[in-house]
Amino acid sequence: PDPKPGDAIRGYEFWIRVEPGFEVKDAVTKDYEGGLFAVARVHVKEPWNDIPPAWMRLVEWVKASEYELDPRVCFEKALDVQSEGEFILDLYCPLKG
Repeated sequence: PDPKPGDAIRGYEFWIRVEPGFEVKDAVTKDYEGGLFAVARVHVKEPWNDIPPAWMRLVEWVKASEYELDPRVCFEKALDVQSEGEFILDLYCPLKG
C-alpha cells in the first residue's frame, strides 16, 4: 500500500483476480485498470539483495526509454516458487499509455 502521510514505509498486499460479480467475504476488493507495463524477471535467491536492485534497474530503464512512469501501483508476481526458498519474480511497472 501507499505510505501514510509523513511515513515513507511501504508494505505489501496479496492480490488475486476475481471475476466481476464474485462475492467476497472478509476481504477487500479493488478495481485495477489494465494497460501498458514494463516487465522485468528476476531469479531471487536472497530477496533483500535481489529484488530492490531489480526494481531500480527496471525504473532506470523506463526513465531512459521513450515511456513515462504511470503513478499506479506496481506489481510483483511470484513464479516457480521452490521449497529451497528460491523463486522467479516478475516485476510490473505501469506506463502511461
